[in-house]
Formats: sequence, structure tokens, C-alpha cells
Amino acid sequence: NPNSDILFDNVTLSYDGQKNSALKNISLEIPNGKITALVGPSGSGKSSILNLIPRFYDPKSGAILIGNQNIRHLTMQSLRSKIALVNQEPILFDMSIKDNILYGNPNASDQEIEGASKSSASDEFITKLPDGYNTIVGEDGYSLSGGQKQRISLARAFLKDAPILLLDEATSSLDTESEHLVQEAINTLMKNRTTLIIAHRLSTIINSDNIIVIDNGEVVESGTHSELIKNDGMYKKLYEREFWSMLKNISSNRKVQKIIAFLASAYLKLVYSTSRIELIGRNKIEIFLNKKESFIYSFWHDQLLFCPLTWQSTEIIKVLISKHRDGDIITKVIDKFGFKAIRGSTHKPSKTKNKG
Repeated sequence: NPNSDILFDNVTLSYDGQKNSALKNISLEIPNGKITALVGPSGSGKSSILNLIPRFYDPKSGAILIGNQNIRHLTMQSLRSKIALVNQEPILFDMSIKDNILYGNPNASDQEIEGASKSSASDEFITKLPDGYNTIVGEDGYSLSGGQKQRISLARAFLKDAPILLLDEATSSLDTESEHLVQEAINTLMKNRTTLIIAHRLSTIINSDNIIVIDNGEVVESGTHSELIKNDGMYKKLYEREFWSMLKNISSNRKVQKIIAFLASAYLKLVYSTSRIELIGRNKIEIFLNKKESFIYSFWHDQLLFCPLTWQSTEIIKVLISKHRDGDIITKVIDKFGFKAIRGSTHKPSKTKNKG
């Protein structure tokens, strides 16, 4: 949609009863068809920015434009018809699943409802229910799990097919399995839409076209993931804090922790300054930090094997998992951090265990 650029021009927002402004002269752009993420500490003003777009609040000063039109000059119906919103806590009504999905487009056909449900990974669980799409979900969808409710909310967004998509911590309250399904559906939904994301985990937004860091109601930095890491500012601090806190909660097994710690340190070195990583023989890898400095890591090659590939410093490390007894744990770690896990190996594991 050529008319779905969003522009904030010196926007200030103050809530009733609060002395300090929630947003202070915010100027930012959310380009058409691109993914923009808002990042920052709790209470920094991220949700305030998102909530201004559908006019849940109006700013004290400044202007918000969509396609060069001031949103105050649009009717509420016209404005909100352009926007699909997916919240952390989806709002479901005490009616059938079908009617809840139809809330996104009351004139949709049964075929369109089914298509939206398949796109949001909802159809699989809906068809297993005794009454299928006619199942009454109860008030706030109490009869459904958090993941199921969120997928219905996404089906509603698919059905609406609006050019602007607002995602406010849409996966933060889900378990790991549900989050994976919902995130896949979100990735499909974001294609070719003007998307604004507030994410509870930075690892889910590292591929965004632009990341805007908000602190105390102001924009403090912006750029891509790799650009912000190089800036050595607030984003890098938030990213490292999240990375290591997640690492500590993966496993209590010391051996597994050592492997995970190596993967994490190798990843961080690659992201920040490494030019490449190479396989040496069958049981060692060399990680090049720069032209003069590198380090070598030895491993049991029948347990963990790295592919002899070259990476750019801004790319995600690619890991080959061979017949490691803790391979499932490592895969979960890789998935959790956003790494691309590849099962299997082009090398056959050795029958002997000779430590490199």
C-alpha cells in the first residue's frame, strides 16, 4: 500500500494526572511495507507510541501522519480500517470461534475464514474441537489456551488484511511451543505490511528493517541490529543482558552449560567483530576475531560438529548438530536465541572418542 507510511512529527503526550510527559517531542518514521521495532526499558513510552496510531489517545502537541494525512483529519472508522492490532492479551467475546474471527471482517465468507485460520495456525486445533468453528469460547476465551487465543487473534488480523499491523508484545505470555507457532504466523502476517512491533525478547526483532530505542519518552538511537550493536549504546546493553540471563536458565547440567557458553561466546564474537569461522581437521574450529587474532576450540566431533563455512560478522552463526546426546537441548538454545539450527551432518561420526 503506497499510502501507509507513518510519520511522528514532534509528538508530545501527557496523561491526565501525571506531571511528566510520557513522550517528549518524538519524531520518527515507520516506512511503508517495512518492519519497525520499538525497544526500551519498561515504562519508556513504547506502548504510548503504538497506542497513538489508532488514536486511543491524542497527543498534546505535534502531528501523526499516515500517507501524508494527519490522522486527526480522518474519521475513526476510516483510520482504524487501515490497522490490525494484535495485543499481548487478545480480546475474545463470549461467542463462537467463527464469530470472533469475523470481527476482523464481518462480510467474510466461510472460505476466507478458513484461509485466515490456516494462515494463523488456528485451523488445526479448531477442527479438532467437537463443534469446530461453532465452538463457544466463553468470556475472554476462558475455554482456550493462551496460544489458541492468540492464534484466533491473528486469524482476525489475517482476515482484516489491513495495510498497517501493530504488534504489542504478542508472544510475551505464551509457552515456548505456542510462541513458536504464533511467531511463524506473525512472520507470514508481516509480509508486505507496514509493521510496528513491541517485542518482549530482542532476539525476535533482530531482523527488523529498523529498530528504534526509546528511553524516558525520547528516541535515543535507531538503526539495524548490527548498526546498534556497533554503536555500543543502550540497545547493546539491553541485548547482552537478555542474552546472558536466558543462558543461565537453559540447563543445570555443567557439560551442557559449557557447550552453550561456547556457542554463546562464539556467537557474540561473530556478531561484534569476527570475520569468519572455519573447521580445522575433524575436531577443531578456529574463530577469527580479526586479521591478527583468533582462537581455536577443540571438541568431541561425534557430539558437536561445525560446518566449514564462512560468515559475515552481521549474520547468525549456523550450527550443525550431529549425534550429540544433548542435541535437543542445544537445538532449543539455538532456537531461543534466533540461531538457525540444522539437524544432521555431512560427516559421519567417529566410533572412537578421541578428544581434540
